Amino acid sequence: MRKLLISLFLTLITFSLAACKSSSNLITSVDPGERETALIDMLTNHYFIFDYLTDKEYKEVKVWVENYENGELIDQSIQFSHFEVSEEGSIIFAMLNDTNDNQLSIHIGTIADGNITSFKSQVESPDTESMISVWGTASEEMSLDDGEVVLAYLLYSDAGRGISTPSIEYFEDTNSDEFKKYDVAYLIKAEFIE
Repeated sequence: MRKLLISLFLTLITFSLAACKSSSNLITSVDPGERETALIDMLTNHYFIFDYLTDKEYKEVKVWVENYENGELIDQSIQFSHFEVSEEGSIIFAMLNDTNDNQLSIHIGTIADGNITSFKSQVESPDTESMISVWGTASEEMSLDDGEVVLAYLLYSDAGRGISTPSIEYFEDTNSDEFKKYDVAYLIKAEFIE
């Protein structure tokens, strides 16, 4: 009986450790607390926060924003940055759209091993004041092993046509008809490099 209990206990621990191990090499979307949300809402229009956890030795993470207009890639080097990677950390994006000057300020930062690194870029933005928008994360959880991944999106469309949340295929094929129905699209991307 004792051997059976010990075997059962060891099996349970093995499955528990396997479950813990399977949750590494992931990047997940984070919802900030009430106080953080209030502070961020005062400073920016849109923000996205991600935590990552890895058991691999990645050299760096590349983060950037791609800008599309009517399905055509306009700029893929907005705030193109490389950051050092540790076993766990955070990636933060904030976007502030000044419709008076048609300027989009993009802030990208990382927190890892107690170090904070950030960059800011300001780019000319099309007139989106009369458009409606939708934004969000591409997925709640993504694998770091998938290469280049879309973390989040900010999409604008003419108010007369309406707008809806994109399907998963939207992020897989930027040549699709669905992708072309948005007047302006910003895709926030990352890639962890070994």
